[in-house]
Amino acid sequence: MSQSTPGLCVSPSQALAAFILGPLTLDYIRSVHASSGSSARGLASEHHGPRQRARPSFSKKTVPTITSVLHWALEREDSPAVAELWPAMLPVLLNFISDSEHVVRIKGLQLLNVFISKCPTQLLESSGLSSVFEDAVFPSLYFLPGLDSQPESTCLLCEAYRVMLQIADAKPLIPKRRLLHRIIRDGILATYDHASKSPTAVQILLRNLALTVSELGIYSVKHLMELLHLIEL
Repeated sequence: MSQSTPGLCVSPSQALAAFILGPLTLDYIRSVHASSGSSARGLASEHHGPRQRARPSFSKKTVPTITSVLHWALEREDSPAVAELWPAMLPVLLNFISDSEHVVRIKGLQLLNVFISKCPTQLLESSGLSSVFEDAVFPSLYFLPGLDSQPESTCLLCEAYRVMLQIADAKPLIPKRRLLHRIIRDGILATYDHASKSPTAVQILLRNLALTVSELGIYSVKHLMELLHLIEL
């Protein structure tokens, strides 16, 4: 009687997760993106000038299904599997986190949070994924809740800062400090004046300022004058 080879036993949930993140992502989910006008090529076309037709948003009907399926699959995969499947996931993640609809961006950021937690940190840096995600997520730091504090705007800003700090935490020490400085300088300080009329936005910014300063430690002293001015406002 033949015996199973150790290490090759895969649970049904792992097998399904591998199928979702592999063939299903490549053949079905990306085709859904393409049919909605949100292919990876659409990201590049945004930079071709004002004559280009705007990239259509995802259908809100498909977003919950796609993100829920991918979220489930990512949570059940291990790091080596995610490391192999990231080329299939990258266009999907970038499309979600750069969409014009707040609800789509939120789903994308939540999905990216799981992806980064599963992806080996060495791969994030060596492949350039870390920098790609940093540049893709950063614009979401400028979507500030207004006086009416719409739930979607509040959630988007919270998720964006959570993922930015997660990206920083996955970097080596020097690049990590560089990103943390950028978060303070180009994120929190750059938007605080605009956010000052919204108590919700101010609360989010100050909470993430405290987290970022805590991570930087003594190196946050370079922002001391700006931070003192901010506190005095």
